[in-house]
Amino acid sequence: MSPRIYGTPSTSALASFEVDELGPDPRSILAGVHPALVATRTSPSPAGFAWYGLGAPALPGVQQAAVVGRALCVLQSAAAAGDLVDFRIVTGAYLTDLARPVE
Repeated sequence: MSPRIYGTPSTSALASFEVDELGPDPRSILAGVHPALVATRTSPSPAGFAWYGLGAPALPGVQQAAVVGRALCVLQSAAAAGDLVDFRIVTGAYLTDLARPVE
């Protein structure tokens, strides 16, 4: 079963992020994160940027938050590697703490 990464407008988002509107589609980077992850392009967004909402509505609360946090970490890594232009977490940055191992 392939991940459902193209959500519907009714999907509740726990986090949102932005990327350069003309850059690659970030949903392709998220394809392997979790089958329940939904990334939906939202509108409106500032000129030159594309905003996306992230959620995993099929999962219970804490598990959903952890999956969304992991997705944000994957996007941060892709941006650091130069695969996403102008990546910025708009809301939900605190969720990345749920995806990192406790040291």
